[in-house]
Amino acid sequence: MPRMFEHSPAIRQRVWLRLGLAGPTGSGKSLSAQLLAYGFALVDPGPVWLINTEGPNGLLYAPKPGQKPTPPTTFPFEHLPFDPPHRTPDYLAAVLFAVKNGARHIIIDGGHFEHESYLRFHDEEIDRLAGKGASYERRNKMAITAWIKPSAKRHAALLEMRLIPANIIWCFQGKEKLKIKKKSAAAAQGQPGGQEPEEKMVEMGWQPIAGQEVTAELPIRFILPAGADGVPTLKPELPGEKLFNRVPIELREAGFLLPDKPIDVELGQRLQQWAMPGPVVGDCEPLMNEIRAVLRRHGLGSKSSVLPVKLAFGTDWAGVCRMDADGLRVGLAALRNTLDGVAELAAAGRERQPGEDE
Repeated sequence: MPRMFEHSPAIRQRVWLRLGLAGPTGSGKSLSAQLLAYGFALVDPGPVWLINTEGPNGLLYAPKPGQKPTPPTTFPFEHLPFDPPHRTPDYLAAVLFAVKNGARHIIIDGGHFEHESYLRFHDEEIDRLAGKGASYERRNKMAITAWIKPSAKRHAALLEMRLIPANIIWCFQGKEKLKIKKKSAAAAQGQPGGQEPEEKMVEMGWQPIAGQEVTAELPIRFILPAGADGVPTLKPELPGEKLFNRVPIELREAGFLLPDKPIDVELGQRLQQWAMPGPVVGDCEPLMNEIRAVLRRHGLGSKSSVLPVKLAFGTDWAGVCRMDADGLRVGLAALRNTLDGVAELAAAGRERQPGEDE
């Protein structure tokens, strides 16, 4: 039986943000991630979680005991310590745990341990296939086959993480890299005296300690060079930095990203606003009017209906105002059921005669 498909006119939907920040220690990755996540939450309210591989260093931007967060120096967030093992499925498990417990904006600091664990997994597979103590030749023969299991595990975890309903910021440790480049055979033939092809060291620039399969899942990526203090390189010149750096074309418009300006809360807000679907007035406005009418019939306004709205829509009034038409329809039906049920209980209570059993 042939597979059946359905199609419809393309309509912009909600985008769950996936960002990567890469740079050496002291470049401003952790603070930049906190600023972005705080900005996300101002537009799309919800808990920020930190999945922390850095131990006590990961809590530098948490408030001190007995103090309240004071952005942009300290921030409100849930802390999830993430000790080894650090294979890709372990990162997925940590993210799923955070989302299950309410996380809407997630910071992974640091993502570079995933790649180091991936390489270690490969070495363990060589040991398993070749046998411990095997000769160099035997281990070398098993090297390609030993990538099968680590690659499959990584690929499956990344596919599942792609569908997680939360914003995710990855912070990668970066290092400067060089690449050995040989002259082409044609260039070598033109050398006087029949010399061997020369090797040339090519400066690649700052690159993340991460696999390309992982960074490819992050549509927005910024390089923070040494001493950047959170200022991303928007137009890198070195080939390795060009390979990592990525900004969607819509975000390259004048005024969205400013040269020599550090990542801040306002950028997080602009990114979140860009990621939210724009409401279709013809669909949403009548539904919003009906929601207000239902609240008024029960003597409620938008500010006095926090609990019923939360129960029906799963968010506050500000979140309702950002919903698309489908979400509003589902929530409206739930709101009617909730308020009608409360009204029936209240009416039954009024009708109950004094002295009746509860």
